[in-house]
Amino acid sequence: MMINDNTVQSNDDDIIAIHCARCQKKIHTNTNTRCYKCNVPVHLKCGTVTIRCKLYCEKCVNIHDLRKYNPYYDTLLSISDDNDCNHFNDEPTESLDILEGLSSMLESCKTYSVQEFNECISKPKIHITENTSTFSCHFLNIDGNATNFDSFPTTLANINHTFDVIGIAETNISTGCKNLYALDGYESIYQEKIPHKKKGSGVALYISSNLIFTKMNEQSFINNDIESIFVKIVHPTNVFIVGVVYRPPGGDINSFNESISSIMSSFSESDKVYILGDFNINLFNTNVTVKTFEETYMCNGFSPIISSSTHDKPNCNKSCIDNIFVKNIDIAINGTINTDISHHKSLFSVSKIEGTGPSNNDSNSFKVYYCYSKENLEKLNSYLLTNLQQQNPANIAEFGEIVQNSTDEACKLSNPKNTKRNRQNNPWISSGLINSIAKRDRLYYKWKKTVSKNLKSGNVQFYE
Repeated sequence: MMINDNTVQSNDDDIIAIHCARCQKKIHTNTNTRCYKCNVPVHLKCGTVTIRCKLYCEKCVNIHDLRKYNPYYDTLLSISDDNDCNHFNDEPTESLDILEGLSSMLESCKTYSVQEFNECISKPKIHITENTSTFSCHFLNIDGNATNFDSFPTTLANINHTFDVIGIAETNISTGCKNLYALDGYESIYQEKIPHKKKGSGVALYISSNLIFTKMNEQSFINNDIESIFVKIVHPTNVFIVGVVYRPPGGDINSFNESISSIMSSFSESDKVYILGDFNINLFNTNVTVKTFEETYMCNGFSPIISSSTHDKPNCNKSCIDNIFVKNIDIAINGTINTDISHHKSLFSVSKIEGTGPSNNDSNSFKVYYCYSKENLEKLNSYLLTNLQQQNPANIAEFGEIVQNSTDEACKLSNPKNTKRNRQNNPWISSGLINSIAKRDRLYYKWKKTVSKNLKSGNVQFYE
């Protein structure tokens, strides 16, 4: 006789037999374990995860995104158990406060839908006054500009916040093609991808047109083990350093650690630094690779601000391979945003800073450098035909350079002008399109929760 989904009562001896929800085999009384979240019985060997001294089944861990990366949590726990913190420095209370702050920041990190992020960004926690402003960063491994960039501007348009800096990785394009992937209101700076590598290479930064920046050549380089690009940004009341780092998964991990340590140590003790990136080191693991990486960033005064999963590929365990490392930054809110651009989630950080933001007579306007009038487009068409016939490009990089030069010749303004047209109200990004994207994202988020090993296609009602 069946009592519930995983409990069977024998008619012979009325002994209740408990069966594992995963393998369906009988669980002996002395090994009876239940998931803390869903309360189903499961063998320890059949896929259980212990988080914060509580046992969970793998299904709950993945569906509810329960894993948290927090290297400071166990340290604080051990201090509490030992009741002794004199081994930190001469001022143990201050050190303990710092650790508690870092741990609290990682514990508060969560995954948002676009709608949830929009609600969060409007809360009083980051309320802006006349004497304060914010500085915010956004990062995404876009997994190829050619295939996924078209979705990027529309996703950003649906977010009720304009990030100061946007970083992307795995652009898979050369610098000559960067202007084919423009974002309104931003200046872009691309790092060259690894030669002859078609996929899994290339990093870039988009900086708000209201900010002044310069490239930091010493920290910007590429090789088979690391790709990076860094800029120094002048804000009216602060100077920030922001960079994007990508570690190719096939590269040498020791060489990467040496390079990232060299970059981190090149900054002064007082520099305010953000390092955005895909490091291809799963911080949910507890192996030597993770421990060595932790020593690298901690010894250089950096802290991670993302603790939840960042990479979610169907039928695979979620991992935390993307992150934002900060130095001398007070984070107001941090987390990830579920988008359907790639298998990677978008990462974000918003910091509240003293002083007003970039001066601008109209916060809704920005400078434009090109005029795409009918007359100029006709010129562009003519220049393209002539230049392509004369120069006969041999590859996509040469083609991109011809397109850029032709566009500059036909459409670039000698004197940039201000405009109120931005990604929120461009004619092609209509309110109907934005609403459709929002609906798509909500349905996709709900559908992902229905995917399992037994139901790999999920609930088809969400996409029929």
